[in-house]
Amino acid sequence: MLALSPQSTLQQGKYIIQRVLGQGGFGITYEGLQTGLNRRVAIKEFFMCDSCERSGRDVMVVGTEGSRQQVSLFREKFVKEAQLIATLDQAPHVVRIYDIFEENQTAYYVMDFVEGGSLDDLVRREGPLDEARAVDVVSQAAEALDVLHQRQTMHLDVKPSNILLRRDQQGRDDVVLIDFGVSKHYDGEGHQTTSTPVGLSKGFAPLEQYREGGVSAFSPATDVYSLGATLYYLISGNIPPEAADLLSTSLSRPAGLSSTLWQVIRRSMAIRPADRYQSMGEMLYALSAVSLSLQKTAPKPKQKPTPKPKPSPDTLLHDDAPTIASADATVAADPSSTVASADATVTAPNSSRQSWVLPAVCSLCAVILVLTVGFILTRPKISTVSAFVETDSISQDITDMMLVLDVSASMQAEDFEPNRLTVAKNALSSMIDSRPDDRIGLVLFAGEALTMTAPVEDHANLRYMLYHKTDCTLDGAIEDGTAIGDALACALNQLKDSKAANRVVVLLTDGSNNCGDISPQTAASMAEVLGVRVYIVALGTKGTARYPLRDGDRIKYIQIPTEVDSAYLCPIAERTHGCFYQTDNVDVLHKIIDIDLAEEMGIFPDTGPSAVSPAVSREEVDRLLDAAASREEVVQMKVRVASGI
Repeated sequence: MLALSPQSTLQQGKYIIQRVLGQGGFGITYEGLQTGLNRRVAIKEFFMCDSCERSGRDVMVVGTEGSRQQVSLFREKFVKEAQLIATLDQAPHVVRIYDIFEENQTAYYVMDFVEGGSLDDLVRREGPLDEARAVDVVSQAAEALDVLHQRQTMHLDVKPSNILLRRDQQGRDDVVLIDFGVSKHYDGEGHQTTSTPVGLSKGFAPLEQYREGGVSAFSPATDVYSLGATLYYLISGNIPPEAADLLSTSLSRPAGLSSTLWQVIRRSMAIRPADRYQSMGEMLYALSAVSLSLQKTAPKPKQKPTPKPKPSPDTLLHDDAPTIASADATVAADPSSTVASADATVTAPNSSRQSWVLPAVCSLCAVILVLTVGFILTRPKISTVSAFVETDSISQDITDMMLVLDVSASMQAEDFEPNRLTVAKNALSSMIDSRPDDRIGLVLFAGEALTMTAPVEDHANLRYMLYHKTDCTLDGAIEDGTAIGDALACALNQLKDSKAANRVVVLLTDGSNNCGDISPQTAASMAEVLGVRVYIVALGTKGTARYPLRDGDRIKYIQIPTEVDSAYLCPIAERTHGCFYQTDNVDVLHKIIDIDLAEEMGIFPDTGPSAVSPAVSREEVDRLLDAAASREEVVQMKVRVASGI
């Protein structure tokens, strides 16, 4: 007999054993009854099946003295596991510990009894989950692991059977992370402080866990892999191949899986830890972008169309296109008015906002950014007319420019008031007002790029596009990501035949290029050949920023990294006789108005040798632009389908 028999009592009748729930190599878990509170509980008993046997109710160690020492070591680890979980009683989605005690020559701890079973049980019973539900439950597990990692502890056995599922009071899925038996704690320098058995759940353990002794240095990327593998299992219904097998074969994409979620799974399950998300916060951010896309593309009840301003025929979207909901709560009747509030579904109500950022400071950030962009385009002009343009046909008093705006999900981060995207739109709107004689166009981009309008004199229509059509990613019309090179190519396609004396691209982004078909270096070479100046303005505080994460009808906040690669972007701007700016703090925002002073003070990084590729020929530029135009036609079709056109 290995397990205690039903109706056995513990702690002098305080707990009654009902039945065995499960048994592993290091313990037995029972369903029990806490008699004083008449509460169902789960009771875990330390029992190493290879080294222990039961004599009556007592657990006895068998084997050599070495076996006894090993059992004693792991029994101590069992108690520490319970103590660790008990410190996480306020953490979301972590099992609650009620009691720890020793009896029957072994140790026990008492915890929540979760009726719903595990995610593994759910998939076996109902089959693969839909994307929205899978993303939701995995996001909850990521929140629990994020708290654990903040305590310098790694779970090291994340898998569907260790994530339980129950219903909350509103009837929604509520996950509970369990089984910390092989978890490890690490000191401030990342070295392990506890010894533990090596947990290897085939298909869910990354390659580094197969090393002798397991993972010796703190790395959240190990748990990221296991959670990504769990997500793959929930979507496909199949256990992923072992990590070693993925060295010689590719992970197969489940049929019908969206490309955005597939990207999350692939990055999470990268063989090299450095290629994965480096924290649960990063993975949560990626999952939130998928969740927002799924919410926007879900079928909605048909509504009676409402009147709206009529765009001009030369814009991308026809005048019968439904208005895409803006990230701003309201746009005043005057299209030039400043939008200062955020959508209530994205940002928390004012009454609950934290005082981590001063509204006055954020307003100043927006004003200075406007002045910065305005100064860029009013500083002394550098002659950039391409040799491929006939100079006698150039209008000497006209500037054609393309505004290129990043609308990826991270632009909803709230290190600016109310968020990055609103600050960027307000800055561009003010710049448009200050240049009434110039022809200005607009490109929006995330993981794909989309031309909203070519350079036009109709600035009212341009501003309408800026404020009403800038949430393509959130609507699921274009994929999330940061395709800077593709966005620049779209802008260059609109300027290549321009006869204006000055042709300019102003690009606003908060990230580094991470997808797309054309690299930013190649796009810079193309701009150089065409004689187009490129100015890049990077938004975002250095380090991390607060980001609103939707959880049903609630808003939770996580910290996401700011990933602007200034050493990469700065040479791209400089090669085209433009400049790179990063609004990273208030002091710099005050100084970047004066470009010469900023350069003298070293605000712009010393990038050393240019990172851009050698110049391309005009013929190659034309070929690349034709290919970019063909890809954009596909994106345009996706937008029309998503908009019901």
